[in-house]
Amino acid sequence: MIKHKTLKTLILTACLLLVSSLAGCGNIGDYLTLRSDSENGVSESETPSGEETGTTSDTAILSEGSTTLLNLDEITEPEITLDTAGTYVLSGTYRGMLRIDTGDEDTVNLILKDAVLINNENAAIYVANAGKVLLKLESGTENSISHDGSYTSLDDHNIDGAVYSADDLTVTGDGSLTVTAKDGNGIVCNDDLVIDSGTLTVSAEKHGLEGKDSVDIKGGTILISESKEGIEGNIIHISGGNVDITAWDDGINASGDDAETPPELNISGGIVNICAKGDGLDSNGTITVSGGETFISGSENDGNAALDAETGATVTGGSFIALGSSGMAQNFGESSTQGSVMLTTKAVHEAGTEVTLRDEEGKLLLSYTSRGSFNNMVISCPALTTGSTFTVNAGDESFTVTLESLIYGQESGMRGSFGNPRGMQGNMPEGFDPSQSGERPEMPEGGFQGGRNGHKKPGEQTPGT
Repeated sequence: MIKHKTLKTLILTACLLLVSSLAGCGNIGDYLTLRSDSENGVSESETPSGEETGTTSDTAILSEGSTTLLNLDEITEPEITLDTAGTYVLSGTYRGMLRIDTGDEDTVNLILKDAVLINNENAAIYVANAGKVLLKLESGTENSISHDGSYTSLDDHNIDGAVYSADDLTVTGDGSLTVTAKDGNGIVCNDDLVIDSGTLTVSAEKHGLEGKDSVDIKGGTILISESKEGIEGNIIHISGGNVDITAWDDGINASGDDAETPPELNISGGIVNICAKGDGLDSNGTITVSGGETFISGSENDGNAALDAETGATVTGGSFIALGSSGMAQNFGESSTQGSVMLTTKAVHEAGTEVTLRDEEGKLLLSYTSRGSFNNMVISCPALTTGSTFTVNAGDESFTVTLESLIYGQESGMRGSFGNPRGMQGNMPEGFDPSQSGERPEMPEGGFQGGRNGHKKPGEQTPGT
């Protein structure tokens, strides 16, 4: 039998109405509706005012001034709709869809306070319309959103994520959120997705984070533990935070079909650590690294590269080590203002191999322990300047070079060493297992002039910040 939906407005009991009136607010039913399954009709209609749902507790929803408290443990209807701007605090466990459908200029503050949202039939959080939604993770709380099943298109939106927003979405706060999408994507935003702060752990079948217009990571700790592609968007900015990605295709992918806004991938700060079978950093437009610390183990075969920019890559600052296959290897371009070296090793080095960069006196500048096999390395840091001599060690192989210009090794698929660019023939990696995570890069004592290096543990602060 086909079931039809009936809208039922939740009207508080006299006791709750008294609380609401004392707080100076209208009825909850004025801006929040619950949807329940019904077999008694073929159309959607709202029940007369005063009719109770018969399932949701009278204490499930309370009003405190301009803030609405939702005790999800006591709400049983499979859909909650918020249709007015405001602040909503969610706690408890809810199975169903939380839908936000407000005016075009409205801001909705959604605070998760030890909240668990599960929906195996569609998105657990669905923003149909709003000016902006702030998803705040209450300090000291642990929250989760999960999906394991199919998705259904709604309102002309092709919903494909555990969290799906048709409008701007910002994740903020000092709490933690775990997003699990065994089908589809983790968090999807049709406009601009911003990660401001918080601890975010994502496991997804497809993309971990997707902002179709843009993804802007300003802070927080982001662990994408499983994904096809970790982060995808037309414009991707990373200016802060600690980002760790495991992907069986590309780690970060800047792509889009907006002819007026070509794809860009920009890293100006933070720590980025990627383990990918495909491209580590991939852009259908440009890649620019101007700061931060980026470490990549990628490209398991000669059809991919640790660094892949269709219209060119530029480095002007920061610390950078990218390890991968030599077949499609790409270095930063001549427009760069910071030195970068690329070389191919004799052997294919396995996960767990340490790569180090030292200056002429032997001082350690950078180190990184690979998370996958590789026979090509791209390395950049502020200490690489014209006329300087450096030594790179990869396992038992050692390479020394004196830079005659800022960029050494520009040819894709270049085979050779610093001293003999075409003299050493490398082999294609045999395979790549992201479970062989190896060790994250460590910062040598004292670091190096002009920047820091090494990988920080989630939540660990960079000295001096």
